[in-house]
Amino acid sequence: IVIGDRVTDEEALCLDLRHTVKCLSVFAFVLTVLNVFSGFYGWVLLFFLFCTPIGFVGASIYSPALIQAYGALSIFYVFALVLALILSTLDYFASDSPETKYYMFYEGGEVEFWVFVVWYVFLILVNMWMAHMVTTFSKTLVNVGEARMKDLQDAKSHPQQFICCLRPV
Repeated sequence: IVIGDRVTDEEALCLDLRHTVKCLSVFAFVLTVLNVFSGFYGWVLLFFLFCTPIGFVGASIYSPALIQAYGALSIFYVFALVLALILSTLDYFASDSPETKYYMFYEGGEVEFWVFVVWYVFLILVNMWMAHMVTTFSKTLVNVGEARMKDLQDAKSHPQQFICCLRPV
């Protein structure tokens, strides 16, 4: 319930998460491009590069359907990264000769493998955080309502900011 120009805490959170999800979708795009060209990633999960605009557009127009789709893809992306890490680790330890190892997502020796592991753990943690922020935005947007959020955006009643962690509503 808004009295005059007052914005409820949940509406303020939704406005802030909108900005956050837009920034995160750009960040996810950059991380995916870095992964593709680093050689660690291969081209297996390249389609996630084309999923990031869904989050940006969904947050821009307050579309619950697009945000929910982006949230689901973000969660799937985390599972895909975990699976890639598990398969590559199994491949690394199951191979007989370190000189002839060709890994699923990279080619190299022991140092490269551990760089790969650290990079993937970083990616998994970052993408888990991003998926959490996107799904929270989706839930908040559904609770507040798409029309109400567009009204608040037009009224400029709350200065939007990027938020890294969620505060209680």
